[in-house]
Amino acid sequence: MQDPEKRKLKNQRQKWRFREIMNDPEKRNLRNQRQRERYREMMKDPEKRKLVSQRRRERYNKMMKNPEKKNLEN
Repeated sequence: MQDPEKRKLKNQRQKWRFREIMNDPEKRNLRNQRQRERYREMMKDPEKRKLVSQRRRERYNKMMKNPEKKNLEN
C-alpha cells in the first residue's frame, strides 16, 4: 500500500489539476470532448455497454435506497 502522505499529496495535486482545468474554458472543452469520445468508443463495444448500464443501475438503486443522500458516490 502507498504511504498515506504520498497519497494525500497525489490527491491534492489531482484536485488542483481538476480545478485548473475547470476554470479554463479551453481546457474544460478539451477535457469534455475527450470524455465524450471515450464514451462513444466504449458504447460501440457491447460488453462495455452492458457494464456501463449495470453501473448506472447500481448507482440509481443505491440512491433510491438512501434518498436523503442525493449526492452519488462513484
